[in-house]
Amino acid sequence: MRILKSWWFWYGLVVGAALAFLLVTALIPDFVVRLLGG
Repeated sequence: MRILKSWWFWYGLVVGAALAFLLVTALIPDFVVRLLGG
């Protein structure tokens, strides 16, 4: 598979994972606070 050797594929994968991680860490505390507080 040629795509696995593409640098942009891995770059996109890493950036996407980092963004997803930041999004999750930003949203989960707010969700928990709303769940417990509301």
